[in-house]
Amino acid sequence: MSTKGGFIVGNYTEREVKVSIRRLNAAIEDIISASYVTYKANIEYFVELSRSNPIIESIVEPFRNIDINFEEIHISYNGHWINEVRLPSSMDHRIAYIIKVFDAVSEKQISLVDFTLKIYKHKRLADNIREYLNDIAVPQLKELLYMLNDLLEDEVQGKESIPEAAFHLINHGTIHASQGSNIGLGKDIQQTANYNNNITNEIMEKIRNIEGLSEEKINEIEVLANEVQEEINNSEPSPGKLKKLATKVYEIGETAALKAFTTAVSDPRWGQAAAETLMGMY
Repeated sequence: MSTKGGFIVGNYTEREVKVSIRRLNAAIEDIISASYVTYKANIEYFVELSRSNPIIESIVEPFRNIDINFEEIHISYNGHWINEVRLPSSMDHRIAYIIKVFDAVSEKQISLVDFTLKIYKHKRLADNIREYLNDIAVPQLKELLYMLNDLLEDEVQGKESIPEAAFHLINHGTIHASQGSNIGLGKDIQQTANYNNNITNEIMEKIRNIEGLSEEKINEIEVLANEVQEEINNSEPSPGKLKKLATKVYEIGETAALKAFTTAVSDPRWGQAAAETLMGMY
């Protein structure tokens, strides 16, 4: 069996995978918290890491293989300014988009200074870059962090040997809106969800399959499930309240409980609240 970078290609230990994902998490966190002085170096490190570490490459490369057309996303009405960033509805494609932007920045095909100026038009160049990172990059990176946490729990924890195929995150733990709906972005999400089915029942069906939860905790989670359903069905759900509910769910049942909610609630505003909660636990 061949080796690459000190790893046995195609077959990895639990420790190797955890160390690699920890490094990828750190690289993502560095981009999220980057300043004008450090953003380029942090992006370049993320790209270099995703190509030099075989485990991380196996995680990131499938996103690179998704076809992304920047012209269909960066909408310009006059050929110069970018008047709208029309992100794909699929979270896989959103993550692919931001990875390809980072690749283009690292390879000097795109100047993030010039690019973000065309979108936000602030006189201070640092303000344009910070707004792009907060408004567009961070939500997709947070979702990637959530998916990595899901991968560790589902495919890595307690396994003696992990095959390379286990690292493909496409459609693994992602959160999609229902067919025909549009997923909003960050603070600008205005999507109206209409759940005809009782999502509390679906959540609780999954919760009762989690081992180790006492009846008392299950009852507490059911109260939270009803609150989530009520909030999601509002015309404008409160991001702050959803985040508090996600945090309470995690405090009671940790990742398994939060995942049960996320698989039952397709609204991306809940997905964002869950992703932010998990991110705060790293």
